[in-house]
Parts: sequence; structure tokens; C-alpha cells
Amino acid sequence: YKSDGHRKNYKAMNDFSKEYTNLYNKALESNSFDERLNHVKELSEFTSNNSILIPLAEEKMIYYYNPKHISSMGSQNNPLTLNFEEIKSHE
Repeated sequence: YKSDGHRKNYKAMNDFSKEYTNLYNKALESNSFDERLNHVKELSEFTSNNSILIPLAEEKMIYYYNPKHISSMGSQNNPLTLNFEEIKSHE
């Protein structure tokens, strides 16, 4: 959620931006895994404490299929997406 990141609306705003960027850069420039882990934990705590990320809603996805054409949905581990590679059709 950097200010120059891939989603322009997903970033820390106003007073939070400088501190967020500082913590992010510390994690990015860490020299070891343990150091990076500590900085990522600080960043996570900062975003939680300052309500930068707020879940607004969750929606369960429901898919329908015709069993005459599809024999198996396969392993669908992610509740937000449908993995088409796992779907098996009747041959």
C-alpha cells in the first residue's frame, strides 16, 4: 500500500503516509529474515492500530455447474476465485 503502488486508492493517507512509508522501507531494506520479520510485524501493527485497512464486507461465492458436462470441480482451495485448471469435464 505504498503511495506509488499498484492501486492508487490503496495507500496510507495524510499523517499516516510518512510513518507507513518509513516502516515499509525498513522492511524492504532489511539485511536478514529476522530483521525483515520484525519490521513487517511493526508495519502490520501500525496498519491495524491506525485502521488503515478496514474489511467492509465478505461475500461467499456460489458456483453452479451442469453435471452432464463437468465430472469434478477438483480442488478449489481459495474461496474468492474459481480455479478452472482443476475442473474436470466428461470426455
